[in-house]
Amino acid sequence: MENEGVRRRHVEKRETQESISATEVIKKIDAFYKVPDDCVEKSAGGGGLTVLTFGVIVILIFMEIYSFLQPSIQYDFKICNTLKSAIELNIDITVASPCSDIGADAFDSEETLILNSNLREEDVNFNLWPKVQTMWDDLNRFQENRRQDPALHKLTLTQMLQGQRRIFSNYDTSNPNACRIHGTVVIKRIAGSFHIVTGKPMLFFGAHTHLQTMVVENGAISTKTGNFSHRIAHFSFGKRQDKLIGALDGETKISESGSIQYQYFVKVVSTDIDTWQHRLSTNQISVTETVRKLDHSSGVHGNPGILFKYDFSPLRIVARETHPHFFLFIFKLAGIVGGVFATSGALHAFTFYTFQKIFPSKSPFAPLQSNTSLKMKPIVVVGSCMYDLIGYVDKFPVPGQTVLSDKFASGFGGKGANQCVMARKLGAECVFIARVGNDLFGLNSLQNYRDLGINTEHVKITEGAATGTALIYVEQESGQNCIVIAGGANFHLTVEDVENAEAVIASAALVICQLEVNETTTLTALKLAKKHNVTTILNPAPATKQLTPELYKYVDIICPNETEALVLSGITINDHESAREAVKFFHDSGVPSVIITMGAQPTILSHSNALHSIECQSVTPVDTTGAGDSFIGSLAFFLTEFSHLEMKEMVRRASAIATRSILSSGTQSSFPTRSDLPNELFL
Repeated sequence: MENEGVRRRHVEKRETQESISATEVIKKIDAFYKVPDDCVEKSAGGGGLTVLTFGVIVILIFMEIYSFLQPSIQYDFKICNTLKSAIELNIDITVASPCSDIGADAFDSEETLILNSNLREEDVNFNLWPKVQTMWDDLNRFQENRRQDPALHKLTLTQMLQGQRRIFSNYDTSNPNACRIHGTVVIKRIAGSFHIVTGKPMLFFGAHTHLQTMVVENGAISTKTGNFSHRIAHFSFGKRQDKLIGALDGETKISESGSIQYQYFVKVVSTDIDTWQHRLSTNQISVTETVRKLDHSSGVHGNPGILFKYDFSPLRIVARETHPHFFLFIFKLAGIVGGVFATSGALHAFTFYTFQKIFPSKSPFAPLQSNTSLKMKPIVVVGSCMYDLIGYVDKFPVPGQTVLSDKFASGFGGKGANQCVMARKLGAECVFIARVGNDLFGLNSLQNYRDLGINTEHVKITEGAATGTALIYVEQESGQNCIVIAGGANFHLTVEDVENAEAVIASAALVICQLEVNETTTLTALKLAKKHNVTTILNPAPATKQLTPELYKYVDIICPNETEALVLSGITINDHESAREAVKFFHDSGVPSVIITMGAQPTILSHSNALHSIECQSVTPVDTTGAGDSFIGSLAFFLTEFSHLEMKEMVRRASAIATRSILSSGTQSSFPTRSDLPNELFL
């Protein structure tokens, strides 16, 4: 017994240890940070923002609940497969003429006459009882409101109108001066007409005619025309639905003359209505109405009466009432709460940060300290520095021609400098390796780079050589440009200059090169980058057929435009197949990724064994100078700062930024900063 008790205690102890161990494991995976109470500082401003936050949350939640409870209507269109089948025509119309003077029948497009044997004619007084007149006025107001808001889901009757059939059947018959024609006629689902005219319908030797009443006036015999003022209580097709009001229900026409022809052109559409309260199969109608005043002496001929011309649509409409999914509703509520809290927190931080900057002595918070230990790896650009001289012309000159320019501009340029400036304007750390002349253009360019925050440690001043100059002509109508460059000091950028910057290249996130400096210098920069496993981009501009094939082996991404791709590969890109051949040339030369910019056409990307065509926004350009450099600088930024994105998404965003740059004149001056661009590009 003693040993048994010892064993029991050992088991209980082991179970306790296992329980503690499991609890500790759960604790270790707790992802929610705990802030001690003594680290929380409360303030009146924070309390006020809390009240405002909860108020906004409550309002938004109520709005979301209201939106969830409001149904929406989804419409589907199908082919109606019941054409030419039988359908009921339901009629309840009162005409201000005695029943003995008028008649009604239907006639379809197959010349089938349908007499009114199923319709009842009842002599009544055209004036309504006061109570009935009140309900009739209510019906007219309902119809007017529906014309203002003709949504299909508003066709269901209100409780006030659901008794209209019983009330409208209660007519005054004590002093009859009108005829109530009501009932159902079975017709075919084809075009036809239903009419009420003077005289009774009949077949006379197989022909359709109306036998009219003859009267003698002033010794002369004539036909009796009657009064066709009328009131339509009901007009519908198909099985009669007492819960629906038709488009013509409540229609009233009053005429003092008998020489009037009322025409109603009716289009019938089969309609299924599926709501939470109702599930109906109906035939909705749209109506166009006209009134013809007959005057045979003026050439306006016809028979007085009421004419309904109808036709059936081959389409069937299915209207379904839908509600958002309940789980989507819950997700939206969660998004509201989380979003408002996040926004209010950001607003709180921004407000107090701004207050601290303006009134540092009064701010209850210590100044914000930047974290310099998380410095980004730089983008290193080895390339040209130019000073742009830009003339705007109506048309490019042809050989031997002198053209006038009414606008001139100058500014900083050079493909290497442009790409470096674009990346820097988006927020990247940049190092520029280049040479400028000891002249005004060079010294101003150097100061420009420093003002932008570009590392110019390896930008050297060259004695005895002018700063590179670009003579740019811009065609004002198209925004296209042509460029002549004088390399100057750019051609003095040597292999030694690049080798002296090896430590910078080794620490880089990316190295960008072009062909506006000596080819051996560019090759050295690419080799050093690959030596240290740094990604390389080559913009082969200006392109030359004599380009050293060895260059391609050290390039990760090559980015020519369509003209440069033609010079290098010998292939004109004008369709998908020629694009595939062009990128194959670069792949066969050893380049893993190929991007060919096509101006206003979609950019071509070949990456990871897939060929993509990436659309760019269509705009009217002001000046396309530097657009390619803007694209490459932006692409470099996304490759270093948003490396989680797919390559095609980086290209799309870079294209959007390049498109923005061509909406302004100039080169670097047209490049947008990050604050000028939509936030969506940096998410």
